[in-house]
Amino acid sequence: MKDSCNNDNPDTPDAAVCAFLRAKGLNVTKARLHVLALLSEFDRPVNGETLFRHIVLKRQTMSKATIYRTLVEFEKAGVVSRQWVAGLTGARAAYVSLQKLGGPTVHQLVCRDCDRRHVVADEGVLERLRFSLQNEAALSSLPQPLTIYYQCAGCAARSPLDRAEAMKSARN
Repeated sequence: MKDSCNNDNPDTPDAAVCAFLRAKGLNVTKARLHVLALLSEFDRPVNGETLFRHIVLKRQTMSKATIYRTLVEFEKAGVVSRQWVAGLTGARAAYVSLQKLGGPTVHQLVCRDCDRRHVVADEGVLERLRFSLQNEAALSSLPQPLTIYYQCAGCAARSPLDRAEAMKSARN
């Protein structure tokens, strides 16, 4: 497979992106570059179906299988983090670029109605949480990002119909 960074095309990606992928042990391909570029456009975790729709809107060609395979490769290489997002038919895998989050371990609180997110950066809180999980739940550490779902004060004050509408608009 041809390395997408080694051609004379003026549309070549930034050398830093290519170096980043190579440092993670991944060959640079057009599919990986497209998926990584799309992930960086989102401020929230995104699923493969949403990435596919955006690729189609940009008139690019890529199969859903290629997108999901690329996401799995990125997760194994530590490029993205997989999170589980509640949906109407159950939990779905969603991915977020670790470059965008600024590091491999990002813990956050997420409103399950409006999808408002709050990153927990207080080391004291995280240390108490790690200690509690190690002692009470027999977990060795928090290697994966931790997402705690709650209902924010704004959503709690709304009627159930308003909350359903907010949840629907946040998912789109």
